[in-house]
Amino acid sequence: MLRKRYAAGAEDWHSSTLVPHRLITEANELLKLGGFEYALCGGYAIELFLNRTIRKHGDIDVSAYWQDRDKIILYMQSSGWEVYEMCGGGIAHHITDVNIQIKTKRNIFCFKEGCSLVKLSPQGETDMYYLDFDHSGQTKLDFIEFLFNSRNAESFIYARNENIMLPITKAILTQNGIPYLAPELILLYKSTDTEREGYQLDYDSAMVKMSAEQKDWLQTALKVINPSGHKWLSENELYITGFWPAIDAIISQSAYIPNGNNRMPTGYMMEWQALGLAQRPQSWTDCDEEIRHYIIGLVDLFKQKFKDNLLGVYLHGSLATGSYFPPKSDIDLIIVVKQIVKSDTAKELNFSVAKYSELRPIVGSIELSVITIKTALTTPSEMPYELHYSESWHQRILDDQVEYGKQPIDPDLPAHLRCVKKRGMCLYGKPIAEVFGDVEWQSFMAAILDDFDWIVKDDNICESPYYGVLNICRVLQVLKEDNQKELSKYEGAVWGLGNLPHEHMLIIQKALIVYASDVTICENERKTGGVDWDRTALLSFRDYAKDVREEWTQKNI
Repeated sequence: MLRKRYAAGAEDWHSSTLVPHRLITEANELLKLGGFEYALCGGYAIELFLNRTIRKHGDIDVSAYWQDRDKIILYMQSSGWEVYEMCGGGIAHHITDVNIQIKTKRNIFCFKEGCSLVKLSPQGETDMYYLDFDHSGQTKLDFIEFLFNSRNAESFIYARNENIMLPITKAILTQNGIPYLAPELILLYKSTDTEREGYQLDYDSAMVKMSAEQKDWLQTALKVINPSGHKWLSENELYITGFWPAIDAIISQSAYIPNGNNRMPTGYMMEWQALGLAQRPQSWTDCDEEIRHYIIGLVDLFKQKFKDNLLGVYLHGSLATGSYFPPKSDIDLIIVVKQIVKSDTAKELNFSVAKYSELRPIVGSIELSVITIKTALTTPSEMPYELHYSESWHQRILDDQVEYGKQPIDPDLPAHLRCVKKRGMCLYGKPIAEVFGDVEWQSFMAAILDDFDWIVKDDNICESPYYGVLNICRVLQVLKEDNQKELSKYEGAVWGLGNLPHEHMLIIQKALIVYASDVTICENERKTGGVDWDRTALLSFRDYAKDVREEWTQKNI
């Protein structure tokens, strides 16, 4: 299975025999003697569900029922713990008599004398204190927070909305004999403060393993308490049941390796359908009709403007390789002309392309370059172009801020032309073999490393996370395997899931799912896919990629 192939020494990633954190075990040993029902909650509950450690935690949280509150207080006191109930605004009441309680909040803090996590400041009234909490992390069992919830005969009742319930048999789970609150309940509680450190990671990690039933319950509950919307509602749609088994099957077939006809193998396509994705990877031969008609219209535009000077229009990138996902993927074209394009013709055509781009039926944009037959055939290491269009050029073109007639150099063109030659499609004109020469592997490497080096520079990966992660994956495949393959972003991610260290699996998985999603996004969400990203995980993957790049450079000096 894929998760067992991540890296040597990665046995703790998904092991059913993983020993729980020492603090959890010690807490369970203490609480199971109390004669009351309880379940670990908070971040530790997520880790019990996953059966692995994912992050550092501030303290131990325990869910219990209101009817057991007094019993819990008495038990903890008899075990040598001080008990405080929270009253709001950081004020805590020291409970010295179980019959004297304020009960304005649903949580109590229990800690032992000398606990370094809390600092108490008297507030004048008897037994009232201001409590300052140290969030640096708990290292020994000297602090436990109890959070009280209600229940009826059959169901656990969500504390913030009594209409939201989950059957007790599904609300309380066990791992290695330790009871814990189900992940869908934990995430529902965490959904009120998604920006808090670690909460997004808890969500991303749990959603990988949660069942369809658990995800559906969470989505329904989120809609009830967030009628105006919530960011996890859209993200929840991205996590598809069966993701890992399907990816395992893809990897086991080595399906990321392009086959002889430049298309993804049939099994590869079927596995994505088996995932239940509403969004299927498309190719030119089976893409949506509105996309096909739009591109045909674009080809007609070039035929009209260039007339006899046009040699051909060539498709490359995801739509040519069978891994095109609207709305994220671009339409990538190379247009070849016989003679240098006059500046006035180039200006007029680029303006027409920019206006036509505004009519596209997808959020994904157009990226194209016009080159001469001389450039296409001779494939110089520095390739000039006649005109270029991409979304980043759009407004400059409309505002007439682009200079024409100078044949500037595009460092990306060697990569584009190699992809046309190896895996592209002719939409109009002469066959690829008659128009394009061979691009040297060194020129291709220089082009993809130029883009790679920008992604891993500073915090650039955070600017467009899924683009950065997927591009890093396909470049790492080249650096590590040196087999001269030209993978799409989709193929690169699948390769990465089967070959890169386990600690980066979640961020790669998220990038792939966001890329493949059909969740509707607006133009200003296109770089992020409309979801939030774990900055720490992105930068960690960036640093790993930089190290691999440096090792490759040292070997190839």
